[in-house]
Amino acid sequence: MFFVFSAVNKVTLLGRLGQDPVLRGNDRTPVVTFSIATNESWKSKENDGEYQIRTEWHNIAVFSEGLQNTVMDRVKKGMRVQIEGRIRYSEYEKEGVLIRGVSIVAQDLITFGNAGMNLLLRLF
Repeated sequence: MFFVFSAVNKVTLLGRLGQDPVLRGNDRTPVVTFSIATNESWKSKENDGEYQIRTEWHNIAVFSEGLQNTVMDRVKKGMRVQIEGRIRYSEYEKEGVLIRGVSIVAQDLITFGNAGMNLLLRLF
């Protein structure tokens, strides 16, 4: 008897773009990449209760052609976005050194624009 156990690889991030999206890869496998910053804040016990802030940078990859085109046309540095996708780990060797990376493969993207204008970009 064979059992299949379900598993979930899903992440949601809300942050701001650190740079304009860039089209990379080749004709067979194009990918749009960009990074977003998320912040975490807490009250420090050591510094007289001052608030501390830590910024985390997340690498985002978009493989869906339709989502790539929309991201390249409408998403810009500094915009606030919500990304839904999955975590992908990678590794490769460069000059004898093993390089490891992690990125979020975007499946949905929501922009938060001016005057409450929101745009939902979804991979179908």
